Amino acid sequence: MAIRWMNLGKLPETKLAKYMYRHNISQKTLSEFSKVSTATISRLCKYKAVGPNVKTANKILKALDQLVGKKHEYTDFWM
Repeated sequence: MAIRWMNLGKLPETKLAKYMYRHNISQKTLSEFSKVSTATISRLCKYKAVGPNVKTANKILKALDQLVGKKHEYTDFWM
């Protein structure tokens, strides 16, 4: 049986999406903590070829640090 991504019947595509799924973090929650738009978070979760600019990546990584309680690096999700 496939894992459902946010109950939409889709599997997580990117490392970021898989990480969010494992830690039960919704796109909306990450968007609120990082102050990055939900559209940007959605795009980063859906497309493997898309990477954020440095400013956006730092906001997302800082939010993940707060939510999970662990330090994250850019290379954990992109590259």
